[in-house]
Amino acid sequence: MFDCCLRQQPFEKLGISNQAVIKDVMLKDTVDGEFTTVQDVAQAALFFASFETNALTGQSLIVSHGWGMQ
Repeated sequence: MFDCCLRQQPFEKLGISNQAVIKDVMLKDTVDGEFTTVQDVAQAALFFASFETNALTGQSLIVSHGWGMQ
């Protein structure tokens, strides 16, 4: 009944650890090897909100630790 929970993940079948998947696959394209946190996004929002100007409108800021920069 619960055999689905006991199956190995595909990376485990290849002898790769969970930590290796996170570091070498999920975070390999970030600048600092870190996941983006809620705190990171909040700090970016506060940064934008701190500008008292009408000249800053409709801007986008990608908060991603550089993930996807090429």
